[in-house]
Amino acid sequence: MSYIHYGKDGWILQPNRKITNWASGLCMIEEEYICANKNVDYNYFQVGNLIEDSTPCIDGAYIFTAPKYTDMGNGFIKATITAYGRSNANGSVDSFAGPSTIGFYVYEASYDPLQNYVVLEELGLGSIPVVKSLPIIKKVIPKNSFPPSEVPAGTVGIFDTEGNDIAEKVFKPSDFSSGYITPSNFHGDFSGVKLNNSFTISRFDSVNFGNFNELTMQYIDASGKQYMPINESGEAYNVSFYRKQAPTFRQFNSAATSGMDVIYFDVQESIVVSGNYLLETATLTALELNNAKQISVSVIDQSNATIFSSVFSSVSVLQNLGALSNGVYRVGLSATNEYGTEYRSGSFEIPLV
Repeated sequence: MSYIHYGKDGWILQPNRKITNWASGLCMIEEEYICANKNVDYNYFQVGNLIEDSTPCIDGAYIFTAPKYTDMGNGFIKATITAYGRSNANGSVDSFAGPSTIGFYVYEASYDPLQNYVVLEELGLGSIPVVKSLPIIKKVIPKNSFPPSEVPAGTVGIFDTEGNDIAEKVFKPSDFSSGYITPSNFHGDFSGVKLNNSFTISRFDSVNFGNFNELTMQYIDASGKQYMPINESGEAYNVSFYRKQAPTFRQFNSAATSGMDVIYFDVQESIVVSGNYLLETATLTALELNNAKQISVSVIDQSNATIFSSVFSSVSVLQNLGALSNGVYRVGLSATNEYGTEYRSGSFEIPLV
């Protein structure tokens, strides 16, 4: 093809402009320019330059990669320019559905009087099969921007095997056939929980197009174990359920520390009346669980004679045993509530002065 050149020197835009858009929002503009050999400026088009007409890109289209030059054999040079931008900032969201299994668990708390601390044991209630719909996000961002950390609302779904949306369904311990954790045998929160529908990025690809990066982010299930109950942050409570049982005693004559509804008891000399000894019992926590309704106390001397015996309707007892001679004394205690009776025995020694 021959050209007759009139007027304008330099590069002349040709009418065959081409635009290609992708679902991610990536937009490619291809343009051709011609210029007479004698006027060619090979430095005019530079990678990273903004092209004159960036339509339909929302924040400009920039040359990438380097232009291609062709000698047309008729006294003209053709420059092929490719520029990239983005036609939107939202990108696209696809999803894929996959089967998963969610296991439900609780923590049972119990007091170890020998070790003097609360022990937590994880108990499995059961599991349910689910289908999770997880997103694949593609979008374009400026190359120096930080990738998005939030998944668009409504892109993650969770369904039962019949296709019913169960994202808002509340699951309770009583929903599981194990039948182990029930209000009849445990203290705890039986209100139930919604599913912990967590996910995390499993694939992150970034392809550079000059001033922009095209991202692909694919997510996978990261729900893990589902605990009952959970706090406002979606995390399991450290202590969830306490077994309904008889009151618990600590070891005799040891310092009081916090525990789970534990009855502390001790015998010490009165600071008011020298030589008089006081027997004291008290609850160590304010959880109001498994409280004793009645405490029985007996003290036996070296001759096997009972020097004190009484039944109290309060957990907190401060009983004056009076003046005691030196020797070893045995103490028997029992604490009773609606779930049973716990027994404890100990001894204390009055030293020879």
